[in-house]
This record gives sequence, C-alpha cells and structure tokens, in this order.
Amino acid sequence: MKKIFVGKKIKKLRGQRTLREFAALCNISPKTLLNIENNKVEPRLDTVFKIADGLNIEYGEILEILKP
Repeated sequence: MKKIFVGKKIKKLRGQRTLREFAALCNISPKTLLNIENNKVEPRLDTVFKIADGLNIEYGEILEILKP
C-alpha cells in the first residue's frame, strides 16, 4: 500500500496560525500535529476529521487534500 504524506499540505493550509493555535483548534496535541506535519506519523481517521473541522472544510474535501 502506498503511503500518502499529508504533513506539508496540512502545514500550508493552516496558514499563519501557529502550530499550538491550530492544534488547539483541532483538539489535538501540538506534538501530534508536529509529527503529522513532519511526516513522522500518518494521522488516524479521527484525527483527519478533526483537522478538517479545524480547517473549516467538509470531510469530503479532506480527500482532495490527501491526493498526492
């Protein structure tokens, strides 16, 4: 199975918000967000949903973000 690295895309989409601000907005830990953005871990599905909420996008739109 091919891995999809979304870290850079998420970092770009969070814009000017700091890592801590965005993590709080998504209700995830800053360490988790940092590991995702540095492609050290792949986010779980529930975390992807939280990030979609934090980005104020529909869950279906997150699939567009995940395209390589």
